[in-house]
Amino acid sequence: MTHDHDQNSEADHFGLTAEELAQAKRHRLVIIILGILATALLIIFIAWRAKVTAPVRIIAEPVHVSTVAPVQRSVTGMVSAEGHLAPAREVVVNAPNIDGKIVKVLVAVGDKVQAGQPLALVGHSSSDQNNFEQLALAESQQADMTIAESEYKRAEAAGDTTLAEILKKDYDAAARHLRHKSGKKARQKAVTLTPITAPVSGLVLSCTAEKGMAVISNSTELFRIAEKGEIEMQANVAEKDLPSISVGASADVKIAGSDNNFSGRIASISPVVDNVTHSATVHILLDDNPALKAGVSAEAHIHTMPVQALLLPESAIMSDDTGHYVYSLDDGNAIARHQVTLGQKTSDGQWEVLSGLQKQDNIVASSGSMVSPGDRVIVDKK
Repeated sequence: MTHDHDQNSEADHFGLTAEELAQAKRHRLVIIILGILATALLIIFIAWRAKVTAPVRIIAEPVHVSTVAPVQRSVTGMVSAEGHLAPAREVVVNAPNIDGKIVKVLVAVGDKVQAGQPLALVGHSSSDQNNFEQLALAESQQADMTIAESEYKRAEAAGDTTLAEILKKDYDAAARHLRHKSGKKARQKAVTLTPITAPVSGLVLSCTAEKGMAVISNSTELFRIAEKGEIEMQANVAEKDLPSISVGASADVKIAGSDNNFSGRIASISPVVDNVTHSATVHILLDDNPALKAGVSAEAHIHTMPVQALLLPESAIMSDDTGHYVYSLDDGNAIARHQVTLGQKTSDGQWEVLSGLQKQDNIVASSGSMVSPGDRVIVDKK
């Protein structure tokens, strides 16, 4: 009775019948339930979208690597340099203390000469050249007379006395004429010609002397001689490499147009560094070889002084825009990166590490490209 009374009172308050009020309450309840369901569905949808679009984290298996310890040993590096061949010591031959004209050149470029050997003959007067030519003619005629003598003697031996007598008379008359005409001039010529001699033994590099050329005492260059025929390479070595080389160090030299290596040793190092090229000239004396020609371009590989260095295999060395680096492992097998400075590569493929490395470091020797700093790895047992 009380419930019905309250319901009737509420219906009277809103001006509704009891049935209409009950129906309104049912509608409100449906709306509340639908709102709750919509909110729940929205929450579920948002959670689903977040799950679908969230990045998936893949937990990878640790990478297996092998390691190596740096090896310290004495190594001989290599310094490369370019340059050209030149005479080790070039001697210029000028005219002696006379003025005159060259009447004969006795050597040519490429000839080997001995110290004191005549290179050319110089006449003192305008008649000396004619006198020398007459002397040369007389010597040629003398050679012809020797042949003529052998001809008539051959006729005598063959029993042809008539021919032998004719040839003998012709030979005797020509010989008397030649001796009378050229004997005195030949003796004079031996006195009036002055030889230009080689001051040293070696190889003739250049010859500007020509027949009929006027020479002035001690001022006319006639020849250039490479003393002892020795050829050197003048190599331009970078200033950063100079501390690692020394006089006496061996070198292998390759010249343009040849696949052969020529051996040599450093004879001297210039004390002056060019402030433009930042290099110094290193003189490498080469072993005698006829294939070596002055002026030819060449490349030298100079063996450096032995030094104690830390070495790593090439597989352990990596590089990027910042330079060369290696990966090491700490006690927990975590990757750490170290920038390193490399020196020379040894003949067995090891790299000299100049800085950034300690002898006790445990260096990743393989699979370095598959890991990053901070990764933990598994070390394969050797």
